[in-house]
Amino acid sequence: MRGYGHGPYFCDAEHAAGVDTRPGFYYVSVIDGPRRALLAGPWAHHRDALAHVRAVNELACSLDPRAHWFAYGTARVDPDEQPPVGRLNDKLGYPTNGDFVTHVMD
Repeated sequence: MRGYGHGPYFCDAEHAAGVDTRPGFYYVSVIDGPRRALLAGPWAHHRDALAHVRAVNELACSLDPRAHWFAYGTARVDPDEQPPVGRLNDKLGYPTNGDFVTHVMD
């Protein structure tokens, strides 16, 4: 996958200094050593993915006790690529058909 980059951990949407404004598909992502995954998304805007990092982390930790040790952040997929569906979208009630997630955390 081109354009995959892992962002800051637990960055709040209110602290927008690191918000990526490039077009693309944004996800909450996880890193465990050499393993990487897109857990939730896509969102049309980075700020929206940032707002969901903590909630996705909490769900991941409730599903797998090892998840407490993983690194969480955000990732972007280039807009010219087919956007994958986040692996936990179904458990979060997010779209599983490739549509953008429109729910934004308060």
